[in-house]
Amino acid sequence: MQQRDLEFFRPVWRRVAITVFCLFWATLEWATGEPLWGMIASGAALYCYWQLFYTFDANTAEKQGNKTDAND
Repeated sequence: MQQRDLEFFRPVWRRVAITVFCLFWATLEWATGEPLWGMIASGAALYCYWQLFYTFDANTAEKQGNKTDAND
């Protein structure tokens, strides 16, 4: 992830909100019988989970944020 991404997704509520939105979108698409968009939205939800929870390191984000604050 890039520096600006780490700073934006540091709060847990933002990561949860984005992932829940993608899950809701996927559920909506599957429920309305749109398998193509359901697969796309499911992929987005899985990608969010992977990037924002499984591989996201809040300590790295915090260190990067502190470096930028120190340079200001």
